[in-house]
Amino acid sequence: MAWTIRDARVGDLDALNHVYRRAALSNPGDRAILLARPEALEVTAASLTIGRTRVAAIGGRVVGYVTSSLHGDRLELDALFVDPDHRRRGIAHDLVMDAVAFAQAGEVDQIEVTANPDAVAFYDQMGFMEIGVVDTPLGVPATRLRRPVSGG
Repeated sequence: MAWTIRDARVGDLDALNHVYRRAALSNPGDRAILLARPEALEVTAASLTIGRTRVAAIGGRVVGYVTSSLHGDRLELDALFVDPDHRRRGIAHDLVMDAVAFAQAGEVDQIEVTANPDAVAFYDQMGFMEIGVVDTPLGVPATRLRRPVSGG
């Protein structure tokens, strides 16, 4: 099935939350921490106005999304989630490449992301390189990665 990528709308909020919860809770290592902090499992209408959120939709149904924000000469991937039933089809790849195209158009030099251990291999395949480890707001360490916009 083909998907389209478009800007998120406030009307997508329920679908974004559905994808986010299903995807985030599908990682066994994150599940207990997230269930203990349910406020961390919510996409809000306000969060849609903070950065740039793009959704992947199949037949009008949101199956994945990426949120990014500009920070000087870099683009931060704040969130990337694909519904578990739609993984391994190239949706996450296309969402990252959509962010890369946005960064190129804005003359941004690099893209950075903080990734949980389950996502590091994916980001490595997308041309990201590990640059360190940081603590997350949930109090767990995560890998910090960077990708030049022109490469990967």
